[in-house]
Amino acid sequence: MCKFKKEIWDTQEVTCEGICKDTRIRILLKEYELFKMNEYNSIVEMYERFSRKTIYECRPC
Repeated sequence: MCKFKKEIWDTQEVTCEGICKDTRIRILLKEYELFKMNEYNSIVEMYERFSRKTIYECRPC
């Protein structure tokens, strides 16, 4: 009985991780599509914003 419960748990865990990953990817893609340089930002500031977004937002769940 315990082995069966463990298999169910493992399956749900993998499924949940996949859903989490897919959702985060969709959100990041949408944010990337909407990413624009603000009127008052320099190229350096824009690069820093973009770098923070890609480095910190793209880490694993």
